[in-house]
Amino acid sequence: MKFARKLPGPAAAALLALGYLLMLLLPAGAARLGDAKLLSGTVPRPVMEGQLSARAQEIPLVYALYRSRVLSGGEDFSQAGEAATPEQARSLSGTLGELEDAGVLPGFCREAAGSIFDLPGALAYTGREKGFVQKSYQGYDASGNARSVLVQQQEETGLVTVCILSAPLPAPDDGEKTDPERILKQYRAYLGLDGLTDWQKAGRGENSAVCWSAEGQIYLYCTVEEERFALGAVSLPPEELEAIAAGLA
Repeated sequence: MKFARKLPGPAAAALLALGYLLMLLLPAGAARLGDAKLLSGTVPRPVMEGQLSARAQEIPLVYALYRSRVLSGGEDFSQAGEAATPEQARSLSGTLGELEDAGVLPGFCREAAGSIFDLPGALAYTGREKGFVQKSYQGYDASGNARSVLVQQQEETGLVTVCILSAPLPAPDDGEKTDPERILKQYRAYLGLDGLTDWQKAGRGENSAVCWSAEGQIYLYCTVEEERFALGAVSLPPEELEAIAAGLA
């Protein structure tokens, strides 16, 4: 710096110090400016292996079941507390009525549930876990056999993810055999899952049917037996869905 050498000693030293300071600050300032631009912009995140697709994540129930499975291994209702039986019976009866109106629960199943709500000495329990609520009602018939209703729902939407009825089921009024596949089709629509387009059937038994979507990592099932009706939705990892597919190949 020839100009600095012409200045008096203290002034030259100050000018040199200022020059060095600017040399240090300019790169740091440029880096911070670059960071600010990155943070203020939208950075696309790649979908990692095993994650739901963007379309599946937009379906509230699918994402809620997936999140519960991935973050905590699923729901645990072992700490459910006792509930008042009259209120529980009314709540469950209302939910079962909604399922019947949606074409998901056969009318004769709701009739069987009504007989359970009339059992004396019944017990009721309610548990909440990770955005889901489980309600159960159990009593004993004159022969000492346990009869029960269990329903799990996503609290945010009220959608039923599990419905299990354990009781003798009367024959349909029209005598026609209940079709589990038809119930599953209605159930998909009820849950808002028709946006997933890769549904596959996993075969069916005489009284049961299952289907799954790899994109949504979700598995649906329905069983209608003489003394049991079961319907539900379960989030499963890709490897388990692949194992199901391989077993059917």
